[in-house]
Amino acid sequence: MNEKNLIERATVEFPRPIDIDEMHALLEYVSHRMPARINYSTTHHTVLMPDSPADPGSFSIGGMIRKEEEAMAFDQFETVCSSTDYQKAIGLRFNIVPGWEESDYRPEVAKLRDDTRELIGLYFKCRKGKK
Repeated sequence: MNEKNLIERATVEFPRPIDIDEMHALLEYVSHRMPARINYSTTHHTVLMPDSPADPGSFSIGGMIRKEEEAMAFDQFETVCSSTDYQKAIGLRFNIVPGWEESDYRPEVAKLRDDTRELIGLYFKCRKGKK
């Protein structure tokens, strides 16, 4: 599998861009339904200039998902920001180890990624037409 395909497999694209508040809600949804412990941090980038209103800038979230009942089922992730609206996330990308093929990842990690992808799909399906 080439690197491009590996990146695609490690990325969960959202059907629509979401803001930081909805990103928090999405992670909470995944945590409760998996169940999993999700530890993450949020970074905000704001631009302040004299004589101009504050530019709200962008945000990014990075963290780790660990299934509660499977010690080896964990992975790091980060948000994928929109290139046209920096205040929106358009996806979530799992950790990619340079030089690894998909088969190099433990089966528990592949299952965690697939389960997360499925739950994110359900989240948006349940909220179709909202926000």
